[in-house]
Amino acid sequence: MHAQRGVRAIRIHSNVGAISLASFVALSFAFAPATRLGAQTKQKTIFVGHGVDLESLNPYWHNTTANYAVWRHFLEPLAEYDFAKRKYVGVLAESWSGSEKGWTFKLHRNVKFHSGAEMTATDVIYSLKRSMDPKLSRQVNLARIIQSMQAPDPYTVTITTTKPVVSLLEYLDNTYILSEAAAKESGDEATLGKKPVGTGPFKFVEWVRGERVVAEKNPQYWRGAPKIDRIIWKPVAEDAARIALLESGQADLIANVPPHETDRLKANSTVRLEEVRSARIIFLLLDPAHKPLDNKLVRQAIHFAIDKDALVKYVLDGKAYRLDGMLGPHGFGEDPSFKPYSYNPQKAKELLAAAGFGTGFEIDFYTSTGRYTKDREVAQAIAGQLAKVGIKTRFHTPEWGIFNDLHRSGKCPICFRGRGTVVDPDDFFNEYFESGVSKRISYSNPKFDRLLQQQRQIFDLEKREPILQAAIKILLDDAPIVPLYNPIDIYAAKRRLVWKPSAKDYINVAEADVAEK
Repeated sequence: MHAQRGVRAIRIHSNVGAISLASFVALSFAFAPATRLGAQTKQKTIFVGHGVDLESLNPYWHNTTANYAVWRHFLEPLAEYDFAKRKYVGVLAESWSGSEKGWTFKLHRNVKFHSGAEMTATDVIYSLKRSMDPKLSRQVNLARIIQSMQAPDPYTVTITTTKPVVSLLEYLDNTYILSEAAAKESGDEATLGKKPVGTGPFKFVEWVRGERVVAEKNPQYWRGAPKIDRIIWKPVAEDAARIALLESGQADLIANVPPHETDRLKANSTVRLEEVRSARIIFLLLDPAHKPLDNKLVRQAIHFAIDKDALVKYVLDGKAYRLDGMLGPHGFGEDPSFKPYSYNPQKAKELLAAAGFGTGFEIDFYTSTGRYTKDREVAQAIAGQLAKVGIKTRFHTPEWGIFNDLHRSGKCPICFRGRGTVVDPDDFFNEYFESGVSKRISYSNPKFDRLLQQQRQIFDLEKREPILQAAIKILLDDAPIVPLYNPIDIYAAKRRLVWKPSAKDYINVAEADVAEK
């Protein structure tokens, strides 16, 4: 049996949800080691305050960026998108090649799991198969495109696809590789139980639900040991509470800084702000399964009823970029000349009348709280704009885990949410809009499906792009989604923390350091 060194058994407490400011500060003092970022000791610990808690230790059980932000420190994929280089780069894969028949990946040698075992093609195939098993995974997109996998040798993985799939790297970006032996010893196939054993720069230590996730440095990391000794993530939903923790010294880095707080934080000599245009798209989903959203005219009316400029200017203090199309500049297939909607409340009322709802209607509207910058406030502003054209909303703000479960099961008529790192949109469109793939939304259009499947098989990007653009135009015309904006992600950090954000929309401190005074 492979033992994971230095790892304590996970403790999951019953106090689910992000904790209050008072109890949070008390807890921080209670469990924080003497090795604070600013302390005069050799060990370096970073405390990260973010908006939501981890949902599972199974890296396939959820597919939200909030989970990837933590998992990525102790688990790694074959490849991922590098925004600085504007291309996919290898992580566990040294190289790869793709064709109409499938893909071949060559793995790095001498990569060790935290258990000490070497990572081989067998572990990769096990992990991909596990991610495709609906009993063990909610990330089953690969099951629709992978026909078979083989390991010709310990460092080669060949994947035969059901059809040509040009965007396979996008699907694999957040598919993390586990140790097969350690995973089978975890004792809990569905949740991965106590031992998420990966190859990453940090080792998992513990997760206390609603309070913290702890990871410690992997001194034998195959790319070189990180400079930080320990990371502690703390879930804090309320913006004011996260800021208070930073200012009181109980956090070294926080996410989702409200734009209206930036001037005050800039005046703090111990704090610096970091901003980056995110590749995340923030949007509304309009589920046709819920009447009257089954009427295309009603969905289009909602488009015209929303004043995106007002949301950006007055709610987000200018810290976002309005989306006229679908994706923004990071996204492949975006046609910047195609702008089908603008703010026009009179047009919205005319469409509602044509649809038979001249006097309006009432509907449920769901949003997260604390997951995205000012998410609740933006959603409330949208509800107010909808009210002006006669659409009254019953406003719901469930805790993040409950919100996700409702969303995944198709129980949210109108849903405010985001999708991170949309570079190649094929995976996003497959997961949300391709017929029969997901319960998230019941949208279906055979013409959209045909175009999506067609572009997926074209390896010539110049020939693929216009087909993808045509699919996007259908999606915008059918209006099951209202793209709103790319946010400007605002982070606040202690000045001594050496760290830069990425457009990937989550905090990765694997390469961070603490500068000398």
